[in-house]
Amino acid sequence: MPKAKAAAEKALALDDSLGEAHAALGSVRFRYDWDFPGAEQELRRALELDPGYASARQWLASLYAALGRDTEATVEAGRARELDPLSPVPKRTAAIVHYFGGRLAEAEREIRGELASGVVTPGAHEILAEILLAQGRPAEAGDELRRAFGPAPAEPAARMLLAATRAAGGDRAAAIAVLREVERTDAGGGRMSPRPPALLLVQLGDLESAIRVIRRSIDDRSEFAVWLKVHPLLARLRGEPAFQAQLKRVGFPSI
Repeated sequence: MPKAKAAAEKALALDDSLGEAHAALGSVRFRYDWDFPGAEQELRRALELDPGYASARQWLASLYAALGRDTEATVEAGRARELDPLSPVPKRTAAIVHYFGGRLAEAEREIRGELASGVVTPGAHEILAEILLAQGRPAEAGDELRRAFGPAPAEPAARMLLAATRAAGGDRAAAIAVLREVERTDAGGGRMSPRPPALLLVQLGDLESAIRVIRRSIDDRSEFAVWLKVHPLLARLRGEPAFQAQLKRVGFPSI
């Protein structure tokens, strides 16, 4: 992200009329700097210079979704789809906007539209799994994860997400066994996103440990931090003062 920011700033120093460079800088300010007003300013400037740049619309929609500005997020996601109707990416953006806005049925419809388009990545199944889990459909969520990663994934993140569906379905023992094994084998480990362990710990009801993972994710400037305010699967944390303190670290107001 610092390299991307430096490149965008260099491009703008050479030519401040480059909409793509303003958009790239806005994306970094959103996802890494957590400078939300600065990100909006850059993305808006990008669209003034190039109103047809669909990626800038998608990034602006994501920014608004993360901030809980749901109406604006929906408008920008819709504009992105109009600009690039044949691409599956705007469908995913629309699904994400609906998901973080709490419209789970609409989110499911959009992501299934992407899956029906024929251009499918594991990420689409993973997003659908989260949506299904948020709807209280853990068995179906597990099926989607197995479609994405195989019936017995070796990747620690995928195993933790599958364990979260088991915990939600009532098989706490199996979920805890996966958690402990991954903690043991991946200790000091890799670069796994904090999202899978945080979601698993919330499903297990271990809110204190979930907040500890979130605190570390903020220390590491993980992109997961920008979704803390609105993530449906973190709703159980919202009343916790320690979680509110983490939101303030990212720059969100209390909710």
